[in-house]
Amino acid sequence: MSEFIREVNEEVRQDQFRRFLERYWIVILAIVVLVLGVVGAWRANLYFTTRQAQVSGGQYLDALDLTRAGKAVEAKAALDAVVKDGTPGYKLLARFRLAAETGQTDATAGAQAFDAIAADGSVDASLRDLARLRAALLLLDQEGYADIKKRLDPLADANNGYRNSARELLAIAALKAGQSDDAGRALDAIETDPTTTAALRQRAEAMLGLVRAGGADKTAETAPVVPATPVVAPPTATTPAVEAPATPDAPVAAPAASVSPITPPAPDAVAPATPPTDGTAK
Repeated sequence: MSEFIREVNEEVRQDQFRRFLERYWIVILAIVVLVLGVVGAWRANLYFTTRQAQVSGGQYLDALDLTRAGKAVEAKAALDAVVKDGTPGYKLLARFRLAAETGQTDATAGAQAFDAIAADGSVDASLRDLARLRAALLLLDQEGYADIKKRLDPLADANNGYRNSARELLAIAALKAGQSDDAGRALDAIETDPTTTAALRQRAEAMLGLVRAGGADKTAETAPVVPATPVVAPPTATTPAVEAPATPDAPVAAPAASVSPITPPAPDAVAPATPPTDGTAK
């Protein structure tokens, strides 16, 4: 009896499965074809993208070899080809390299190329900041301090990854313009930043020494000159003024020829008085 029931249940399940396939086989087939098509398209795209990246990478490396060989014209043509037909990553690398190569011969044109990268919204924000920093570096000797400061102030913000490099350039521009206070503030910010590298901190300390030395010289040059006023006891009406005898405890100051506003008087500017040789004077 149990064997008969098992056979009946098996027949019922097979019949239900056949009815399910007869009703939904088109849907099942469409899903299978769709999945296979998506996987195939993804694999094909991955293959062609990888292949194109390999080609772009080879072109970029060839351009670098031409640059090292001193063939500037050929290198520029190769980089232009990468910018035009390369993959996004190598295209951006080529744009940076082109801007750098242009800046070696024409700082203004190179800065304009970096500015174009910085203005491209499709480029990552950190790379756009790097382009702004490179443009400011090229224009350090071309633009005035106010223009350089306008470029670098946003990059010197405490939350920017390039803040210390921007502060260093700000300090250099300020020193060139004679703005010692601004240079000192930028260098102090570098020194107090815990993320500052050892090499950058060493450069900042060296420039801070220049700033402090310049400030000391300026203070010395502008210090007022106070003339020395000799103190002389006035004579009385009945007693003529008599010069007191010199003792070892009361040295007599020799008159100074001039007073320097910067250098303190030399130790030998005061001549000690010679004590009497005898107990009595003849």
